Amino acid sequence: MVEGVWGLDGGPVYAWGRQGGVPRVLRFDGAAWTELPTPPGFVVAMHGVAPDVTFAVGEEGLIARWDGERWTAMESDTDRTLSSVFVADPSRLWICGVRGDLLEGSIHGVQHVTRSPEALLAIVWWRDQVWVGTSGELGLCTLDGDRLVSRKPNLRVTRIDARGELLLSCRDIVACTADGAAFIGSRIAGLRNVLTALEPPRWQARGRP
Repeated sequence: MVEGVWGLDGGPVYAWGRQGGVPRVLRFDGAAWTELPTPPGFVVAMHGVAPDVTFAVGEEGLIARWDGERWTAMESDTDRTLSSVFVADPSRLWICGVRGDLLEGSIHGVQHVTRSPEALLAIVWWRDQVWVGTSGELGLCTLDGDRLVSRKPNLRVTRIDARGELLLSCRDIVACTADGAAFIGSRIAGLRNVLTALEPPRWQARGRP
């Protein structure tokens, strides 16, 4: 079962999940899918800047780097699930976890910055700041030293995309901001209704019941 997909701009696409309780990682090179060796654990998220600077994080504190040929595990100083990773370049990366762990480092290693009482579900580097999505009262935050500063407490963020505008996926809302100050959003139910009204689902177009 596929549990996540991520790809480099203009580069390979990776998919991960598990089959029969066994972790699997696949790579698509534009022509075909091939199976890769798996890191030592179950992957929850991946991110990188090049085929040889790609990281996976996951269950039981998994942090591993894919160098294009093999995975190298890194010390994480936690055995709790890590939920998101963002690599700005080989010398700067950030990782967060569902039990409030927030780490930073490079291809050479990582260290804890802080631990939050709230679950941290998404992390990115955008406009020269670290942005973090939490599931609690802090909502969308930025990192100031070793402290999380709430920027939009009403947004319980589960995923963040930092390519262009900051795109935020929440439990019931999709929102975005171009400057980190003004936000616009739409409820997922309403957005789904608009999209299906413009173009009926394919199963309906095929005449299936």
